[in-house]
Amino acid sequence: MVCLLLVFQIVGLSFTNGDVTMNVQDLIDGVMPKLLPVVAVALIYFFMNKKQVKMTKMILIIIILSWVGAATGIFTA
Repeated sequence: MVCLLLVFQIVGLSFTNGDVTMNVQDLIDGVMPKLLPVVAVALIYFFMNKKQVKMTKMILIIIILSWVGAATGIFTA
């Protein structure tokens, strides 16, 4: 979970439509700083405790989501 927090703090979340790039991380940080990492940890906690998802499966899901996000350009540096 710590790695996921670091990824959201370093990488950020942005969308590009034509020439316009919207950095969602900056918009959310304007409302409440570091909200995306908190939401990520809350979702992981929910799935592990309430839905009984194993830690290994959660790590694989996080890795796959990271690969897909990087490949599609959602997670940009």
